[in-house]
Amino acid sequence: MFKFKSLQARTFSTLVPLVLITLILISFLSYFFAKQKLDAEISKNAAQSLAGVKADIAANVDRHALLVSMLTKGTEQLVTGMKIDDYGRLFEQELALNSVTYGLGVFFAKDAYESGVTYR
Repeated sequence: MFKFKSLQARTFSTLVPLVLITLILISFLSYFFAKQKLDAEISKNAAQSLAGVKADIAANVDRHALLVSMLTKGTEQLVTGMKIDDYGRLFEQELALNSVTYGLGVFFAKDAYESGVTYR
C-alpha cells in the first residue's frame, strides 16, 4: 500500500486517522447526549409551566364560581324584598370582591319578577 521511509511517518499516518475517528465519534456522542438532555429539560420545564398555568386558570374559575355562589345565596335570602336597583347594588358589592370578574347579571324569565314586565 503506502511505503514509508521513516518510523515517524508510519506512526503519524497510523495515529492521525485513529485520533480523528475518535474525536469525530466523541463529538457525535456528546452532541446526541446533550440533545437528549436538553430535550428532556425543555419538556420538564414546559410541563411545569403548563401545570402553573392550569393551576392559575383553575383558581380563577374557582373564584368566579364562588362569586356566583355568593350572589345566588344572597339573592335567595333577599328575594322577597329586592327591587331591580337593589340587585345592581348587590352586584357592585360582589364585583368588588373579585378583581378578575368584569360583570354580573340576573336574567329574569318572562313574568317571573313582575307580571307583564319584560326585563332586558
